[in-house]
Amino acid sequence: MTDADDEKLGEKTSLYCSVCEEERTFVWTVWSGVEYFGYPPENEYGWECTVCGSKVSVP
Repeated sequence: MTDADDEKLGEKTSLYCSVCEEERTFVWTVWSGVEYFGYPPENEYGWECTVCGSKVSVP
């Protein structure tokens, strides 16, 4: 998690969605990632399709 990722929140771009099978608008967002026993879940950043909600995480 970096400040640069936080600054991008809400940005939009056009990407190919493998679920919709066509180009869609995606928004840069954050969601809870994998939760390990005894540790809070780490946030994952990535693009989320505004139509179907599928997520593309960015390492």
